[in-house]
Amino acid sequence: MAIGAGLALLLVSVFFPAPDVKFGAAGVGTLDWVKPAIRHEQRESGFYLLTLILGGVSGYVGASRWFGGRQVRPLPLILLVALVPASTLAIGAAMPASRLLATLYSVAAIVALAAAVWLLRRTDKPADDALPGPKDTPAPSSSIRPIVSPLAAAAFALAVMAIFVVPLGAKGIASTIGFDMHMASFMMGPATYSFGDRLLPGIDYFTQYSVGTPWLFSFFLAPTASESMVNAVWFIIAEILFFQLTLLCFLRWFLRSWGWALVVALACLILQFTTQSPLYAPSSTSARHPLLILSIAAFAYWVRRDYGWAEALLLAVPLSGSLFLNTETGIYTCAAVAIVAPVLGPGLIVPVTRTLLLGAMTFVLFMTWNVIAFGFGVLQVQYLVLLLEPLMIYAGGMGAWPIEWIGGYHWLYNIVSPGLSLATIGWVASTARQPDHPIGRAELGALAAISLVGLFLTAKFINMSIVGLWQVNSLCLVIVMAWWARALVDVLPERWRPASAGTRRPPRFAPAFSPRALSSLSLAVLLVLFLGTITDARNPSLYGITAYRTHPTLVNLVFGVDSYPCPPERTGCASTPISPQDVALIDSLSAPKERVALLLMQDWAVLLEARRASKFHFLPSVVVFTQRQLDASLQQLDLVFLPREPADKLGIAHPAMEAILGPMLKRDFKVVGETPTLLAWRRTKSGE
Repeated sequence: MAIGAGLALLLVSVFFPAPDVKFGAAGVGTLDWVKPAIRHEQRESGFYLLTLILGGVSGYVGASRWFGGRQVRPLPLILLVALVPASTLAIGAAMPASRLLATLYSVAAIVALAAAVWLLRRTDKPADDALPGPKDTPAPSSSIRPIVSPLAAAAFALAVMAIFVVPLGAKGIASTIGFDMHMASFMMGPATYSFGDRLLPGIDYFTQYSVGTPWLFSFFLAPTASESMVNAVWFIIAEILFFQLTLLCFLRWFLRSWGWALVVALACLILQFTTQSPLYAPSSTSARHPLLILSIAAFAYWVRRDYGWAEALLLAVPLSGSLFLNTETGIYTCAAVAIVAPVLGPGLIVPVTRTLLLGAMTFVLFMTWNVIAFGFGVLQVQYLVLLLEPLMIYAGGMGAWPIEWIGGYHWLYNIVSPGLSLATIGWVASTARQPDHPIGRAELGALAAISLVGLFLTAKFINMSIVGLWQVNSLCLVIVMAWWARALVDVLPERWRPASAGTRRPPRFAPAFSPRALSSLSLAVLLVLFLGTITDARNPSLYGITAYRTHPTLVNLVFGVDSYPCPPERTGCASTPISPQDVALIDSLSAPKERVALLLMQDWAVLLEARRASKFHFLPSVVVFTQRQLDASLQQLDLVFLPREPADKLGIAHPAMEAILGPMLKRDFKVVGETPTLLAWRRTKSGE
């Protein structure tokens, strides 16, 4: 795997310039005011993509070499540990360097890796002290009688998870969110387009994350924006709870222990919490992929049933639902399934043909959900193309931050977690083709699929490389690390061996803790330590446990729920109450199904109470950021509502719109209504 990453680094060093903040004029179709937030990072993006391909291939070769009937020895483990800081230094030096220097660094790294491989081949001899590899890991069995029944353990774990997720109330959380633009762009803004007449996502308005989630939430829009925000909190909590409960049940099968499942699932929950108001940005939670684990579980069942037809339909339901609820993560899940199935075998023809059938089923169901939600207008190529528009915009470097190739926890973020997932995919590919693989094909498939989805999700971290983005996209990587930790723990004996002549006595706590239990407890303590000490110097905020402590659950109530002042940089902190006069003005000058042009940061909240869909193609409208959004928003504009301030700009607080809309208002429009905060401008006959 390391050789593949080295080759990827060499290729991007030769063909791509060093990342910088300069950006060409056209770019990804964004407006000029957005361009300073776009970073030229083809080298980093290319390294990520090529490492997935070349690293996966070399991981397969390495797994075939070292785990194909061989054993892991101490020397390879020592070199593997040394590889973490060494690769950090090499990649960190090559990324910002000129093409020549970066190429030299890459060549030096490849030469060092080749020397390490040569050394391993020279010392590859059988030894009695060799460490057991994954193939030699015994199947888990237990002679120790469980303390509680499986049913009681399941009930306890599910209850604990619910207590950790469900807050005692949503109004307090909603008040800390305010009318924040993140909640608006995620689902509340697109949900208000349901007030229009069969408007289509992508074509009639821009939805940044999903077509299905805003449509579902539109049924929970309350008469007021404040009440709708409370409903939004419960909606997000419900999605998180569904994800966490399915994750818990899946991990019980995957890790073979309710204790392990509960600890890992709680860690995945806490990693979703960042900042002083964690739910203000739902895209940082599992609401971004609520059906992910259900899809992985259905995939494992499909593999276990030898790619059966009925099981394929059962898998297509959550896969199509994943696409419907979130385009990006749905594509990741579908791609992982499509790649892993042929890798697992047996053979190639049957898995490939059944995967193609699964793809057809998934697409038909996906389009069915879209037709149910938006009508038959979705049956056009343009609709499908525009669903990919948000992915293309952010893939162009919008909002990008450079990756920090430094030590500490960044070794885990940048090297260990993605590297282990890449190596896992290679090991699964090698193991699945062996006649006597150590674990079931279904578990191998689930392991490979989770690894691949985890690597795909890190694309967001590659683009905006702050710690919070690693946290919220690391859940699958954490699961992969937990699986390997569990496999290593299972190598240990269940009981302490009796002392014999010349051997050390078991520890005094031996009756209470077996070697496996003691190791599991130690790993849990390390996990808690990690969750409690996550920081980011570049983006100071709350992370992990400190952020979760702001969530008003029964667990936190026992110790006191932490609260912090709303940071001024957040748009929700400047929220103002919705004026009934503004709502009445909009209602009096527009028809119920008419789209209304209202240019405000809180436009979506005002339009929600007025029961109108926005004429602008993105909400909040003051941050329309692409040329296509701007052009579509200003077409056939006959009525527009603008704030009174700033008066010198006629209330147009958008740099690109001011240049177009300002002269148009002065020439062709007149004021036809007003409130203390709004002016209504209508096109005159002379201007038509």
